[in-house]
Amino acid sequence: MKENELLKIVAWLDEYLDQKNIPDYPNAYNGLQVENSGKVEVIASAVDASLDTIKEAVEKEVDLLIVHHGLYWQGVEMLTDSWREKCKLLLDHDIAVYSSHIPLDIHPEVGNNVLLAKALDLTDIEHCLGWKNINIGVKGKLKKSRDTLAEDLHNLLGISPFTCFRGEELIDDLYIITGGAGTQIRTIYENGGRNFLSGEGTQWTVPYAEEKKMNYILANHYATETFGVNKITELACSQFNKRKELIKSNNQL
Repeated sequence: MKENELLKIVAWLDEYLDQKNIPDYPNAYNGLQVENSGKVEVIASAVDASLDTIKEAVEKEVDLLIVHHGLYWQGVEMLTDSWREKCKLLLDHDIAVYSSHIPLDIHPEVGNNVLLAKALDLTDIEHCLGWKNINIGVKGKLKKSRDTLAEDLHNLLGISPFTCFRGEELIDDLYIITGGAGTQIRTIYENGGRNFLSGEGTQWTVPYAEEKKMNYILANHYATETFGVNKITELACSQFNKRKELIKSNNQL
């Protein structure tokens, strides 16, 4: 019997990302969400398992789709409308889906937090901010002006970040939690942080930053979480000698 390449790759991903030992939100369902026949020649990375992503995966003849936000992110759905279409496309075209959320955010080598920190030239990077016995963020040293940091983010991510600059003009340290973690701003402040970068937040976080005289930067949920899924897909393709594809989105939130 021919070896099941998919399950071999999944086992490697599970171990590398330590999927079983890292807590997450109920709808994350980290790991293999959709199985295929076992054949894998092309692996693609994407942030979201959206209908557009799956359609592009079909066009690119992808066998395994590795995503950050999986199929069940919005909860269990009835097999109707777009959700039925997504499932049908995956099954008809023998495409497997593998998802990794918080394990991919916090990983020390391929995590969204650490890769964004390195891309912005932070030094002395430490994992911090405890949540359910794990560290969900990073902090590091930085010697840049606020405007230079905003410009660097624009060049790196291709978007203009939202900025609330009420702290020191020179940023000498920075806390980072990618994605939708803007509401962690209170925790950042209580831990002594005055400069915080995330992807998106809610309305109350802006006046909080103003009142606490913080530098608060929101650089897009999607854009800040492209790093990890692209890197782990690159490593998986190298490990198993597969072709890599990248599926992008125009998501600006």
